[in-house]
Amino acid sequence: MNAIRTVEIKMQSGVVTLNIEITRELREEVAYADGYNIPLGKKVHENMKITISHNGKKVMDTNWMPAVIRDVEKKRYPATAYAILGGKVILTEANYNVVMASITEATAEVESIAIGDQEYSEIKTNEITAKTMKKANDEKAAKEYARAVKNGLCPKCGTYCYGDCGAN
Repeated sequence: MNAIRTVEIKMQSGVVTLNIEITRELREEVAYADGYNIPLGKKVHENMKITISHNGKKVMDTNWMPAVIRDVEKKRYPATAYAILGGKVILTEANYNVVMASITEATAEVESIAIGDQEYSEIKTNEITAKTMKKANDEKAAKEYARAVKNGLCPKCGTYCYGDCGAN
């Protein structure tokens, strides 16, 4: 499942073309362990690739979304700069909004295709459930650790030494 969008941005130096490709697919995961191939089951792989071309010549590929320029970095860029893409393309706020809208649109298209695929939906649901359970277990463990520290567990050595481990 993939969706492709093309965005053309007219700049002083020419036309910058961004080919945005969003891909989602199911892949069989395999753990390679000392000559044994251990199947781990299918997992969802999501990928975004943006190909940047300037006046028809490919400049680079990036897998990163455009990054809004932080206030501390503003003085390094032109006054109209709002975001940067791939470390090379400086976007105005209007161009940034166009690029983000294209990415959102392509992502929604891929998601709508994926919803119709029963196997994809099941695997994605299982992954979301596993992430939720992991987060809940991590929060529970953090609460238990905080309670143990409050009751005298030494964070330095992990026992109830009451500070003796630092007495050496």
